[in-house]
Amino acid sequence: MALAVLALGGLTSCGGGSGSAQSTPPSKESPQSPGDEGAAGTSPDGSEGPGQGEPSASEVDPPDAPGEGSPGGGQPEESPSSRPTTGLPHPEGDPQPHPAPGEGGAHYRGDYLHPESITPHEVTVVTPWTIVNRVNALPADYEPELVEVAGSALEKQPTMRLAPEAARAWEALRAAAAADGVELRLNAAYRSYDEQQRTWKEYEAKDPDHVFVYTAAPGRSEHQTGLAVDIADMPKFPNPVTDNARGRWLTQHAAEHGWILRYPKDRQAETGYRYEAWHWRYVGPQLARQLAEEDQTMEQWAGLVE
Repeated sequence: MALAVLALGGLTSCGGGSGSAQSTPPSKESPQSPGDEGAAGTSPDGSEGPGQGEPSASEVDPPDAPGEGSPGGGQPEESPSSRPTTGLPHPEGDPQPHPAPGEGGAHYRGDYLHPESITPHEVTVVTPWTIVNRVNALPADYEPELVEVAGSALEKQPTMRLAPEAARAWEALRAAAAADGVELRLNAAYRSYDEQQRTWKEYEAKDPDHVFVYTAAPGRSEHQTGLAVDIADMPKFPNPVTDNARGRWLTQHAAEHGWILRYPKDRQAETGYRYEAWHWRYVGPQLARQLAEEDQTMEQWAGLVE
């Protein structure tokens, strides 16, 4: 898929190619996250919980990172299209809820659905209101229009990219934080399907029983949308996001710029992923404020969970 190049005020246009911003499983080496959408604590739901003598999913830590990166379906006839959002916030693309244990072969460990146990719902439209998770997946060839953004915390990856709308919002968020004496840097931004697949395979080889607890399978990572970031120097799992000044500032101001903490603490049964203080998603100011005011996850807002 060709990469469109866009020059924005304060942003550097990226060149062609399909390179991307790092990966996600265990949070990078300046990371703090297991991976890209990892999962959160575990409360057995009658599905396949840990066996005798096995650690619970909430106690599982990812193996040593294979490289410097952090983690993070079949291919439809057409790749998802990216378009701007208009009108009131509404879920895009008819997202589907998590299946019940055993439904369609769905296999769980505690709250965490093994993504390879089901056939995912194909995401066909990508906007800030699109849900990508263990059930709703992007095709392998989806790559959004991308622009370079400032603020990488990784020496080995000084350049990171986001979709234009998220890039503008990131620069605004970063500038506002700097004005208040808070520095925001990135451990991850856009990550391609192939990058996520490499990460998944590396962790699967090391820890096949728990890889899906802390790492997103290829196509199931929000980083592929170009709308998600992993922010460096955030509290580590399972510490509260408000454990440091950076997290407290984001909790108070991120929604003003359209960003939400995508995987809140103790909400893994809704999001399908373990709590990650570092993973923030761009959804636009209107929806971000709504979710903050109503204390909702995207899955709740979309009516996918009670």
